[in-house]
Amino acid sequence: MVTKNSRTLIASAVSLALSSMMLATSLNAGEIQVIDLKNFGTYDPGLGEFVTIYDRDVTGGTAGAITYGEIGWDILKAEAPGIIVYNNTPIYGNPAQQIIADCVMAPRIPALLVDTDGDGIGDLDKQCNDTFQTHKRYKMSANAIGPIDMVFTVKNVDAVATIFDKNGNVVATDQDIARNIYRMIGKLNNHTGARMGGFEVKLGFGLGAGFVASQATDGLKISLLEEGAIDGALTDNDMAEFPGGLFYGPADDKHDYGFFSDERAGFTVNTALITGAGEDSFTSTAITTNYSTPFGEWLPINWVPPGWFYDFDGNPATDASLQAWWNGTKWLYGNDPATGLLPADPTVPAATLVNWESTLPTVWNDDGDAPPVADTDPVQTLGGTLYATWNPVTELYDLAAGGTMTNADMTIAIGTSATLERRPGYVRGPIEDLANLNLNYFIEVGEISSWPGYDAVSQTATFTLRITPLAALDDTQNVEPVWITNPPPATTTLPTDNDDDGGCTIGNNNRFDPVFPALVAMGLGYFGWRRFKASK
Repeated sequence: MVTKNSRTLIASAVSLALSSMMLATSLNAGEIQVIDLKNFGTYDPGLGEFVTIYDRDVTGGTAGAITYGEIGWDILKAEAPGIIVYNNTPIYGNPAQQIIADCVMAPRIPALLVDTDGDGIGDLDKQCNDTFQTHKRYKMSANAIGPIDMVFTVKNVDAVATIFDKNGNVVATDQDIARNIYRMIGKLNNHTGARMGGFEVKLGFGLGAGFVASQATDGLKISLLEEGAIDGALTDNDMAEFPGGLFYGPADDKHDYGFFSDERAGFTVNTALITGAGEDSFTSTAITTNYSTPFGEWLPINWVPPGWFYDFDGNPATDASLQAWWNGTKWLYGNDPATGLLPADPTVPAATLVNWESTLPTVWNDDGDAPPVADTDPVQTLGGTLYATWNPVTELYDLAAGGTMTNADMTIAIGTSATLERRPGYVRGPIEDLANLNLNYFIEVGEISSWPGYDAVSQTATFTLRITPLAALDDTQNVEPVWITNPPPATTTLPTDNDDDGGCTIGNNNRFDPVFPALVAMGLGYFGWRRFKASK
């Protein structure tokens, strides 16, 4: 027989057990579930590949909302909404990119994934642990000087997963339940229309005017180490870098020497301040002189100089290597990728420019040989008939038989054909990565029950990543550079007394350069960018 007292005892025991279970769960680290898109605008493909980020919840409309930035993506490389969270990515490669692969990055298109079944469509996404130069970085663009807020939903469900070291060896059978550390794989691009002087990264809670900064010991902070690592912390010079294809040295197994400099360029960050009371934010300090001497303060996208690019694998979705740049007077070569030295005369011969102008990336119906992308690859045989030519203005292939085809469809066609093959070529466009800064840091998430707005039933809460662009320190530099006021001619005319041998002086050097393949021809390229921006 169950008495009233026994019912009370049972109820008390159940209540105590549930309380204990909730307490035990709440001691686990939070795991980021998704990016909360409540302050993101609607993606409209007709306006361009971007979503506007606002200072408030705009699910009910954007009236009164303010924007200082956006998330954008290249349709040849990524998908909407341009940013995604991954947890516990399996180990790929030796060494892997991370010990425990939690990250925030860009969602890539199938054409950039690994094709495991030979149907021409990528089906294996290595996510955080994909290899170098696989377009993992999400692209945040600042459109004005002001805070750009992204909100992340977190839950106390830190998943249990085997831990591997960087050689793929099992080192544990459970995660550290007290913390999750996310690698932030992103860029901050200057689309403000004026020079910028740096940036600030800050963690907190809430949006816009309601933002409250995170405090020490609240279970949220910036980390300089990935989860499970005991060494290799980020240094002052590691956290904000312009892409390595432009500024790098000495050459290593991933990079050649940089086109403009044999040293990394970017902003320094005083990492000694990212601890204790300063664990929730960091701010850039000085920009390196190997950027500021030739270009001044951080250039906006509409003021970067024109360049010539070599698409060495013939695939517009992969990175092309910078071959020459326009300094406002003439086309110039950069550093030799193997030695880091400038040629004695860096002027690009007119005959070489004519050759580049007539050699766009193409697809041929031949024997299916791929272009060599490494010195050990076999030389591609050249024969067959022209199938399609890449059009950098429309971002489509013009088919020789008539009509057009997207690069995604072309990738499938080549993957399922024994005869179609890409061939390399040259395209001209803005050197966009002079406006794009790679940000490198980690966010550590601990126990979240003390966070504002924590829901004990769903065991969820949110935090905000706030990235704020900073205005230029020297406003007198906010004038159009000479390469904009004096742009290059649309085409090159050979001088009548030219005795150059007419050969192309730049070959397939496979320079690793994370610059967008030049998506638009110069002139039309800048017009297209202005139309894209003006349509917002």
